[in-house]
Amino acid sequence: MWFKPKKYKIMKKITLKLSAVLTASALVLFGFTGGKLTLKEKIDQAKEVKVYFVYNDIFHDPDILQRPTQPGTSIIFLCNPFKETTKLPEGYKSASKKILKMLNEGFKTTAFVEGDLNSVPTKKTKIGSIEVKDWVKHGEQLSVTVTISGAYKVNNSGAGSERKRVNSMFVKADLKFFEMVDGKYKNITLMSIAYAASKAKTTEECKPYDYFVENFPSASLVEPFNSSIEEKVAGFIEKQMAKYEKAMKKKK
Repeated sequence: MWFKPKKYKIMKKITLKLSAVLTASALVLFGFTGGKLTLKEKIDQAKEVKVYFVYNDIFHDPDILQRPTQPGTSIIFLCNPFKETTKLPEGYKSASKKILKMLNEGFKTTAFVEGDLNSVPTKKTKIGSIEVKDWVKHGEQLSVTVTISGAYKVNNSGAGSERKRVNSMFVKADLKFFEMVDGKYKNITLMSIAYAASKAKTTEECKPYDYFVENFPSASLVEPFNSSIEEKVAGFIEKQMAKYEKAMKKKK
């Protein structure tokens, strides 16, 4: 009967034990001892997490009736987009700043601080000469952006001679956590943390910029926008902390 020499068996056991020790050491070194890290653990490891606020103007966003079907054709809009924009009122900016306090209190930390968006280098995109933020070159392990934007929205109602324009305005905020992994930025979470919209007004024809300024005052949604931030950010933090507490119980 064929059998393996004792020397072979002993060497195999030593090799397996050494492999297990090296694997465990690597897991400890890279912070994976308890499996995938929760957002709370990543925040604690980073020690400082900068929150960058991005404020965009309120722009015209009419419905698209037809998209290009072949090269050389153009998008057909319900209404021709006007170029005028409205500066985002300070009320929305002030409401968004409370996110810093909510994140620190909710995640039981002092890691979150406001970052200077102008300190982030830029790079040109492959298409055209548009510049975007180069977060990889900036090099922070964990970062957050809060982007506030708004639009004078035009929706389509009906068809042909019965078609009407449904006009309104909305302001929204998006929250994104992202981290550096192997020299690239990876999104951890991206979600809407605020949305407020006006009551719609229907017209027969497309309206110019002045119509929207008069009928949809730019600061009129600050209060519902503020309430939306409080509700959605609190819900987001509660969900993330629940994941953290569950993970900590498993590690005990």
